[in-house]
Amino acid sequence: MDPERTDQSVDNDASFLFDSLLSESDTNNEEAVSSGGELQRLKCKEPASAKLAEFSAEDVAFRDELRSFYSRHNPANMSNVDALVSKHRGGGVSHLWVQLAMKYNIPAVHVLDFLARTLYVTSPFQCGVAESGNGLDDRLRAIGGASLSASNLGSFTGDVLRVHVCCGGVELDSSNRPLVWKALLGYLPLSQSTQWPSIEQEKRVVYQAHRLDLLDFDDGVATLSSAAASGDSAAQNKDLLEVLRIEAENTGSGNPFFEKQSTRTSLVAILFVYAHLNPSIRYVQGMSEVAGVLLSVMMGDEPSLDAEADAFWCFSLILEDMKDLFLQDIDQLTGTLHALIGNTSSLLSKYDPDLAAHLSNCDLEPGIFGLRWFRVFFSQDLALADVVRLWDAVLADPFRFRLVGHFCVAIILSCRDELLATRNVVALASIMQGAPQRGDMPAHIKRALALYTLERREQSPTFPPPSTVDVLQEAAGAFIKGFFQRF
Repeated sequence: MDPERTDQSVDNDASFLFDSLLSESDTNNEEAVSSGGELQRLKCKEPASAKLAEFSAEDVAFRDELRSFYSRHNPANMSNVDALVSKHRGGGVSHLWVQLAMKYNIPAVHVLDFLARTLYVTSPFQCGVAESGNGLDDRLRAIGGASLSASNLGSFTGDVLRVHVCCGGVELDSSNRPLVWKALLGYLPLSQSTQWPSIEQEKRVVYQAHRLDLLDFDDGVATLSSAAASGDSAAQNKDLLEVLRIEAENTGSGNPFFEKQSTRTSLVAILFVYAHLNPSIRYVQGMSEVAGVLLSVMMGDEPSLDAEADAFWCFSLILEDMKDLFLQDIDQLTGTLHALIGNTSSLLSKYDPDLAAHLSNCDLEPGIFGLRWFRVFFSQDLALADVVRLWDAVLADPFRFRLVGHFCVAIILSCRDELLATRNVVALASIMQGAPQRGDMPAHIKRALALYTLERREQSPTFPPPSTVDVLQEAAGAFIKGFFQRF
């Protein structure tokens, strides 16, 4: 990218400020602003307090971050900050940070932190340009921090709800999370909100019929029904039930909710019915953790058969997206993870080549930890409350696996300084293993969303810029391809 052009588009981008001043001034002022001397005077002038009064809380946070940035890198441009905020607020924040990074040679890993602290929850920042059209910005801004409930959830369109929840524009809690998750997963279609009670009732009756057909319950413990205990599948059903009992006992270890017999029984029932209705998948280790998270959200503090049924249908819907993670062989999944957090040619090495090279030199491959994280969306490595908060964003994102992958990178970057200061591979492994439990969950999610945003922005200019090695490899590949095409 041409550095001179970057200067004009960032530091000297006072055109927005001058246009505003011109529109509010008389003819004499317009002539004065046109002169070069007045231009310099205005650039040095402190922004008017009236402009600050128009800024939202998000604008002020963006302004503070920019002022902090310029105080370190170019104090002379401090007076342009308000104009930059006005021009780049909302969906333009990522583009501004990229331009600043290119001019001031800021490492991509630090740009992630700048962006994470200045993302707007009232803007579809994680959408591409085409997706953020059709007035999505305006619709998000209009609802602001509106709470979500049964009375108003049906008035949201799918795109508004997803962006609003994914970026943290609304804080979910036990009163509205079950309903929002059902809507996000498609169990309760937003377009049929007036029919939700009848849809729930019908689904619950269907689940309970399967449950009674397959299982009996003796003192709260699931056993095979007479139908499931006879016939050609009897031995297979018996083995499956025993496996599920063990899996339920090992799910959510240490959490009081999962220590209850009623929870374990519901978990076994959900997984057994699912295996019966999906014989091509049946049960794969790790599914109990996913079902457990859904069950905890649907039940809350009040166990009920209806909540169990809701958890079953949500589990069935999320497995439609997740089943490949459980059915892929280890080599396929390892390849996916290497593209995210491997030491070479990965998202991690793209944004933090120094850390990736350090881990490689120390013979530590981050993918061995990511396998556990990625397959069950961190449900085995975070406290339940943190898993649920992460899943708010994951379920709201239409590309769920991408956000989980970006979260893997964010978790590694959260302990960057500690990793760089360590060379012992055992110590490095210990840091990586404990990384998900440390730090601030909202900050981790914001960093993942910042990475997501940079990856989905229109790549002009390309960011992070390709390394010399990447350029040489691409040139060599193009040469070889062109050479062989001649024959």
